[in-house]
Order: sequence, then structure tokens, then C-alpha cells
Amino acid sequence: MSADSGTQTTPPPAESSPDDHKKFSLGEDWAATIVGLVIFTLCLVGVLTPELIP
Repeated sequence: MSADSGTQTTPPPAESSPDDHKKFSLGEDWAATIVGLVIFTLCLVGVLTPELIP
């Protein structure tokens, strides 16, 4: 007889991805990109002057 006597083995659970829980998830890289673009825009508009930037 073989060791596989009709029992089925279940595969290990897949790792959860941010989309599994159906909530909006913003990655760390995207958050840094958005913050950088906001700072860049504030510099272009003149809100952040060269005196404020170290």
C-alpha cells in the first residue's frame, strides 16, 4: 500500500496581499512619492522659500 490512502492534503495558505481584505492600501513607496510631489509643488508655488529649506 502507499502512504497516500485517499486522504487529500490541503496546500498551505497563500500569503495575504493588500487586496485580499478589500480595503484601500497605500504602499510605502507611493506615500513617499506623493509627499515628495507635494513638497515639490509647494516649492514651485512659492509657499516653501529657500530660507525655509535647510
